[in-house]
Amino acid sequence: MEKQQAIIAVRQRAVAVNVPIYMVCERAGIAPSTLTRWRTQPDKAQWAKINRLAEAMTGIEKEMES
Repeated sequence: MEKQQAIIAVRQRAVAVNVPIYMVCERAGIAPSTLTRWRTQPDKAQWAKINRLAEAMTGIEKEMES
């Protein structure tokens, strides 16, 4: 998966469960400004951070299920 697609997927998952993206960033230990910067400079995104965002989103989704 391309970096930009992975970032968009995390954002879509957050919207789907009505969670502000800043909360996902906070959980992942990533500054929301980093995510904003990736919109205009997706080549600067790091897979390790993208994966942390996805993992944080998975955790949030699991918490909401229970």
